[in-house]
Amino acid sequence: MADAATRTGDGAPVASRRVSTPVAILGAVLVAIALVGIAVWLVGPKPRSADSGLPKSPPPLALPDGTPTTAPLARAAASLAKGDLDVAHSAFEDIVAQQPDSVPGQVGLALSRWSRTGPRSSEADLRQLALEEPDSAYVALHLGLVQALLDEPRQARASLHDALSLGRATHDATQLHMASLADDLLHPRTFRGSMPVFIQATEVRAEHRAQLERLLTAIAAEDRSEAARIAASIGSSDDAMLRVAGVAATFSKDDIGGSVKELDTLASDARLPKPARDRAALQATMAQLWSGTDRTASCVRLHTLAGAATDPGTRRLAAPIEHEVCAKDSATPA
Repeated sequence: MADAATRTGDGAPVASRRVSTPVAILGAVLVAIALVGIAVWLVGPKPRSADSGLPKSPPPLALPDGTPTTAPLARAAASLAKGDLDVAHSAFEDIVAQQPDSVPGQVGLALSRWSRTGPRSSEADLRQLALEEPDSAYVALHLGLVQALLDEPRQARASLHDALSLGRATHDATQLHMASLADDLLHPRTFRGSMPVFIQATEVRAEHRAQLERLLTAIAAEDRSEAARIAASIGSSDDAMLRVAGVAATFSKDDIGGSVKELDTLASDARLPKPARDRAALQATMAQLWSGTDRTASCVRLHTLAGAATDPGTRRLAAPIEHEVCAKDSATPA
């Protein structure tokens, strides 16, 4: 019988060697665990994916200036922003098939592969595209956005600086827009965009109005290199209000303190007419406000200008700005 004691060849009984099934399985599992432990000890744990822990979605695609909302590129970008990466990928493939030289299409295609081939692969695609399009602020900006998401701050800053310098080296609207976005990203504490110049054509002499109009147009277009060129031509003009506009136009987020100092110098220059000095004080206050670092001090200055500036134009400008920016600031005097 199966349960009977077995006998040796000489007939002596021995104990049965049958082992219960659960015990046998447990023994096998323990052996397997031990083998795995030895393997891990020898070769280390299973390596993590290069994309492990990275964001699940890519950054959005910035549309070139003037792109209609109904254009295929705009629709593809909307799908990308919503996280419909398969839909976006198919749309960008169609765009690139029809327009092989479309840089926005190629950038969008690289971003839409985020979940297919991984964020690192998207970054590699954009780095290759940056080599192929070395003058494109558009590519540099999106590469910087991806590198920021991948927690590569040094590389991201370098790419964003490239976008800034490449964009400002041209007068192309899209390139300039990419430069402005890069400037904002490099200075996250400041207000977005460039500081406005609060001087109207009617406030300068007739012979200087065309020059001021060109300056204001360049600032509105974020064309900082053109604005700087016009400001340099203004120099030490004998039209005090035009001089204030020229100095305000050279505002730079890289040197906000310098901009404030130059404008404050004009504001305290007793040789200038009081309206120009008041306007210089307002522009200095705006530069300080644009820094995003000392809103309380800026609000105090705005309050003073709104109530005590000699120039009525400066008072009219300062009052609504104070109301908009400082209404909830308890430090602003009543």
